Amino acid sequence: MYPTPDPEHLGYGFPDPDAPLPRSARHPRRGMSPGRKRIVTTLAVLTFLAVPAIAGYQVGKDNNGSPVATAPLGTDGTVAPTPSDGSSTLPGTGSSGSTSSGGSSSSASVAATALAASLDNVVVNINTTVEGGGQAAGTGIVISSSGLVITNNHVIAGSTSMTVELASTGQTHPAKVLGYSVVDDVALIQVQGVSGLTPAHLGSSGSLSVGQSVVALGNAGGRGGTPTVVTGRVTALEQEITASDSDGSNAQTIDGLIQLAANIQPGDSGGPVVDSGGTVVGMTVAASVSNGFGFPGSSGGEGYAIAIEDAVAVVKRITSGEGGPDIRVGATRGVLGVQIQPQLTNQRVPGGSTGSTGSGAKVVGVESGSGAEKAGLTEGSYIIGIGSKTIATTSDLTSSLVPYAPGDTVELTWKDASGTTQHGTVKLGEGPPA
Repeated sequence: MYPTPDPEHLGYGFPDPDAPLPRSARHPRRGMSPGRKRIVTTLAVLTFLAVPAIAGYQVGKDNNGSPVATAPLGTDGTVAPTPSDGSSTLPGTGSSGSTSSGGSSSSASVAATALAASLDNVVVNINTTVEGGGQAAGTGIVISSSGLVITNNHVIAGSTSMTVELASTGQTHPAKVLGYSVVDDVALIQVQGVSGLTPAHLGSSGSLSVGQSVVALGNAGGRGGTPTVVTGRVTALEQEITASDSDGSNAQTIDGLIQLAANIQPGDSGGPVVDSGGTVVGMTVAASVSNGFGFPGSSGGEGYAIAIEDAVAVVKRITSGEGGPDIRVGATRGVLGVQIQPQLTNQRVPGGSTGSTGSGAKVVGVESGSGAEKAGLTEGSYIIGIGSKTIATTSDLTSSLVPYAPGDTVELTWKDASGTTQHGTVKLGEGPPA
């Protein structure tokens, strides 16, 4: 268990006892609202032995204009201008604009760069080594002087080791995961060997209005160093997206998001979205492009951020040790000891239609000596239940295992390769964050 930090050391106190609980504690998942759903892809779970995977999401459309999972965003860090269609602007500027930390001659770019320069000390660049030896990169927000940092869960997912670069000084320190929520896509990490850091001033998305100007900072392209800077504006609130891996697998719905007209890039995930006063109102989680596949020359314009009060509510559950149905306290998770076939958001499953939610998590490999093997699971089986929970997709399996620790036992239901339903008790092994 980790003690609850003193609110004065967080730059923003945790919500009081009467404040709303995190979304995952209020409801497993809200019903979809017409026109709000988007399909996006996560890059953080990609593993490359030489080139880091860059954390971020993308939205794409098929030939009929329907949202579908597409290929990763470009990593060249190109920043496109914010649409100038009557939106509000940064103080002292006459137009909306965007910039990187390299600078621009426009007054909007100067204002954004100046604002960002004052926030360098609250931004960190996160680099992880993941299972299999690959690497991933993302961004984080400092929330305590002792090195507590919030980021996206997909930035730290599967990590076996982690380092954090302080953007303001370039100093690098090891870090560890304190807890995470797969459903809310929020994680809390502790930077080790630091003190006297400057915590971000955290506000609330409730202060935002459509058309309001914002600035996003991040580790675009995973290059490290001084944060890149993008200006944008709020285009909608309380939005919902469906996130998945870059191949369309492992879909996960995230709601309550801030939609932005801003060119968010891979690597910006977990970075702060701030208002004109430098107050953090959101945490970057997703971005979209309209040109489909390919890395170089991506053009963006639609981003998403988690409301900062939702992220803080998850952090409170972690630091208190309370956790929750969708919130894991600690750096490890319980694992069955199986390999699961990715389930695509746009694939046709047997007996279903394109986009079907599936009928179980297909086992394509079983680890020798694991609890799953001892229980009798074999390749070709479909896991369809854990305890009283029905497993229809791979993401169901992931989220259902979040509350369990290594060494716990779970009641498993599966169909073997012949279609016969089986039941058994599985003792969980140990794995990295989900």
